[in-house]
Amino acid sequence: MGYYTFSWSLVRPRSCLRLTSIPALILNPSGLDIIIERGTVSTSGVPSTCGVLTCKQDINSSVSFTLDKDETGSEIVLSSILSMSLFIRESAGKPGVEIGSITSASPSLIRVADGKTVSGLLKPSQGRLQVELVKQRDCQAQFSCRVRGLDSQGREVTSSADLVQESNRFLDAMPANSPTSVASIQKLISQAVDSLENKMEDLTNKTELLENRIVDEISLLQKDLTNKSSYLEGRMTSMENSLDGFLMTVKNGTQVVLMAGDICPQPLKYDTNDLDNALQVSVRKH
Repeated sequence: MGYYTFSWSLVRPRSCLRLTSIPALILNPSGLDIIIERGTVSTSGVPSTCGVLTCKQDINSSVSFTLDKDETGSEIVLSSILSMSLFIRESAGKPGVEIGSITSASPSLIRVADGKTVSGLLKPSQGRLQVELVKQRDCQAQFSCRVRGLDSQGREVTSSADLVQESNRFLDAMPANSPTSVASIQKLISQAVDSLENKMEDLTNKTELLENRIVDEISLLQKDLTNKSSYLEGRMTSMENSLDGFLMTVKNGTQVVLMAGDICPQPLKYDTNDLDNALQVSVRKH
C-alpha cells in the first residue's frame, strides 16, 4: 500500500526547526498534496500513460492551513510560495533526482525528457507540478514534492510531501476515502460503462443486420418455392389435359402418334379391298 508523508521546516540563519512528520492525507494540514492517478486513458480508449503524478499547493483554499507553532508559540501560516520542486527516487536509499521545478523567477514549465512530460505553473498563492509517466518503473518509483515560501511574518519556511509506493496496485497511493480516489474510480467506471454501451450498440447493430439477412433469405426461399409450386401445378394440369385427350382419341378409334413430345391424333386409315384380297388368299391356301 502506498502512503504519503509530509513535513514543514522554519528556516533560520543558523538553525532549522523541523516540525513533526506524520502520514499525510490528500488534504494534509499543510495544504501540500501529492497524488498519482494510474492508467490514464486517451480519447481512443488506449492507455497513453501508466500514471499522472500531481503535486499542488493552494494557499487560497477554503481550508485554513495552520502549519504549527514556532518556539515562541506563534502560529506558522504560509502566506506566499517562492518555489516548488519535484524529485523522483527509484528505490529507497538512492538519491532523489529533480525532474521539475518552478520558481517566482521562472513560474511556468513545460518539458519532455526521458519518457516524462513535466508541466508546472506557479503563482504567489498557488503552485502545481504535473508529470505524465510512461515507463512502468517510474510509476513504481518514490516521489518527493518540496515547497519553499514565506509565512505571515515574512520568515522563510519549507515543506515536503513524499509519495512512497510499495506495490503497483491501482490507487495504492491514495486513501480509500479521498476525493481523488473516488473521482478516479468514478472515472474508470464511467469509461467502462461507455465502452460496454458502445459494444452493446455494436452488437445490436450486428443483430439487426443478421435479422434482416435472415428475413431476406426466407423471402427468397418462399418466392422460389412459390415459383416451383406454380410450375409443377402447370405441368400436372398439362399432363392431365394430355391424358384426357389421349383417352378420348382411343375411344373414338383414332391413332395417337407421339412426335417430339407432342400428342398428335390422326384417324386410322384402312382399305376394304385390301381386306377382301387378304381373305381370298387365305381361303385358297386352305
